[in-house]
Amino acid sequence: MSRDGQNSSTAIIVAIIASITSVLVAIISGYFLILAQQEKSRMEMTSVALQTTATQDWATRVSIVGTYVPTSTLDPALAPQDMRLFWDDFENGINPGFGFQGNNFFPVNGQLVTDGVVESMMIGQGWQNYKIQIDLFKWNWGTEIRYRVQDRDNYMKTVCHYPDGRGSRARDCKSGRVIAGVEQWIPNTNFGYSDYEEHRKLEIQAENNVYRILWDGQQTIRFTDDTYSSGGVVLKLLGGTYDDFYIYALP
Repeated sequence: MSRDGQNSSTAIIVAIIASITSVLVAIISGYFLILAQQEKSRMEMTSVALQTTATQDWATRVSIVGTYVPTSTLDPALAPQDMRLFWDDFENGINPGFGFQGNNFFPVNGQLVTDGVVESMMIGQGWQNYKIQIDLFKWNWGTEIRYRVQDRDNYMKTVCHYPDGRGSRARDCKSGRVIAGVEQWIPNTNFGYSDYEEHRKLEIQAENNVYRILWDGQQTIRFTDDTYSSGGVVLKLLGGTYDDFYIYALP
């Protein structure tokens, strides 16, 4: 073969190799482009999911009761077993259904001790008529129980705290509603007490549009309000010792 023929063959081979290389590069580039697009789509979907969770907040963080079994049993005189919606006696740790957020909360000798602000996620959803019970000991600051909770900005609540500051022995409990984040206290729902070192039991009943606040088993406050007819429960503890938290459905 002449030199010109060899050069021609070499050029053809080089051209073929270049073409194959171009095709392979295009295939590889297309493959990685597809992977990049898939990864972008996955990240966008993850971002949307995270944004949805963040914006829905409590609406997406509803506690589920089912696997936690406290060691103590209910007093049949209080309510039948099937009326209990949520509970914790703190004898077996802390019910994960609370989903508490905050610092310095822990079970001690069958009680819940907090040293700072601790807030639960929304417990339950769509509950209509129910009552909430909690035992209180040695208060450091106060307790806020939210009920008929719709979301972060809409609920009923009862607050027991120090109206005159942390060093005061006087305590004050009052109830109100929160609508679109605006707090509205309900007239004539206040009551006070001072012997905070003793064991006290707070109970809140929500039945239709009637609300009752019981203190040590005695009805202290009764009021009516038509703002909310159902909703969950949020427990906000401002510091202290607590025990026997129960939520019962009312018959």
